Amino acid sequence: MIETNLLSDAAAKLAVVTATMLVVNLAWLLAGAALTQAFRHPAINRAINLVFVVLLVISVVFALWI
Repeated sequence: MIETNLLSDAAAKLAVVTATMLVVNLAWLLAGAALTQAFRHPAINRAINLVFVVLLVISVVFALWI
C-alpha cells in the first residue's frame, strides 16, 4: 500500500483488516439476531441449517478446487 514507509504500510493494512473484521462481525451479529426467532421454529430451523450445510459444502469445494 505505502511503499516508502514500512510502519505506515503496516498501520494502513492493520486499519483495513480491523475495519473488515468489524464490518463482518457486525453483519454476523445482526444476522444472528434476525434469525433468532426463526431458530425457535423446528421446521424453519431445519431449513436454515440445511441452507448453511449447502453453503459450507460449496465453500469447501470452491476452496479445494482453486
